[in-house]
Amino acid sequence: MLATENELTMARETVRRFEDRFNRHRRYPWVFLTHTKFSAQFKELTSALTGGDTFYGQIPRENWSQPSWVDYHSMVSRQQDLLERGINDAMNMTKRHMWRFHSGLLARHELMASYDFFWRVEPGIHLYCDMEIDPMLEMQRTGKKFAWSLSLRENQLSTPSVWKVLQNFKATYPTLIPAVNDEEFIRDKDKDDYNDCSYGVQNSIGSFEFFRSEAYRAFFDFVDRQGVIYYERWTDAIVMTLGLSLLLPRSEILFLDELAWAHGPFHHCPVDEAFNQQRCICNPASNVDDSVLSCTAMWHGREQKKSKKETVVCQKSGKCILYVDISGR
Repeated sequence: MLATENELTMARETVRRFEDRFNRHRRYPWVFLTHTKFSAQFKELTSALTGGDTFYGQIPRENWSQPSWVDYHSMVSRQQDLLERGINDAMNMTKRHMWRFHSGLLARHELMASYDFFWRVEPGIHLYCDMEIDPMLEMQRTGKKFAWSLSLRENQLSTPSVWKVLQNFKATYPTLIPAVNDEEFIRDKDKDDYNDCSYGVQNSIGSFEFFRSEAYRAFFDFVDRQGVIYYERWTDAIVMTLGLSLLLPRSEILFLDELAWAHGPFHHCPVDEAFNQQRCICNPASNVDDSVLSCTAMWHGREQKKSKKETVVCQKSGKCILYVDISGR
């Protein structure tokens, strides 16, 4: 978990939810990272909630700052342009440092060296169902490299150069691209361009074997050198989704239906018998999986079903909001 002192309450609430729903009988360790320092109180109040070990670390300054090759004046100008076009967090540098760290530098942190898998959790995340299976053991058994349950479409204004950067990477490192991958998940077939799909990585499980691999390290370093996390708005969700889709076949990516959670107003909630079996408290009617702002239906080969109770309102800035009537009336 990446957290700050100001997020102590949210961090404790999330730890308690994950301990109650999954970890209390398994006792996996928790690793907390921050770009500042954790106080003794933070360590005491979070470790008191866990059944396993807890570890606390600091992110090196060079991993939490604007890279030297990013031109400051160009960055500010382009971020200002995004802000004027309605991207409200366009000039939030803390978010950009976080996206860069999660995208490729987390796997290189010294506290991660002894682990084969990570389950990324953010302060404030809710876990709506009991997790009866152990995702890490399942992934190890089946050779999966990444597990997810929520997907969303990104704002097109944020990533104008995605397809160009991807094609340049493929041309530069042709031997790193496998014969079978999942590029179909991120490609708009009609335009031969990025379709804005991304995995909800804020609550996801990954294999360090993949994220430390020669191919992914080369991919992240290539993207990082373009400066697009700072010049544009390439989030960790975008970078990781592009890397996973370009470098892995879909057979090595796991859709984890049991992982019920929310990212802002968007929810994934099981809609079959698992809802009762796993003591879920989410509302299946608010499930975003088949909506026009999700890519989950497409990933499964289903057509997206736009409900009469589902409305997408797009502003002049290009920002779109999905409204879903879950009142039942």
